[in-house]
Amino acid sequence: MTEIETGNGKHMENLNPKEARASLFGHLDYAISLSREKASKEKAKNTERMSWTRILIQACESYGKLLDGVQLEALEERLAQIERRGET
Repeated sequence: MTEIETGNGKHMENLNPKEARASLFGHLDYAISLSREKASKEKAKNTERMSWTRILIQACESYGKLLDGVQLEALEERLAQIERRGET
């Protein structure tokens, strides 16, 4: 297994879940930005544009799944808070 460097010099396995998620969002933001730029270049060959478009689609899907996980965790935390208030 290879180690993945984050922007702050830490390895992914040494980050807590929130730090790891923030790092992944950053990497995906970059991938989306770059692939969008490359896919929209008019001088690029169709095969190259299609490759970048595939990368863009995959990065957007990954970003959405990661965002869903964040929203689910937030809902779970809110539910836990409501349950704790109901027990006291």
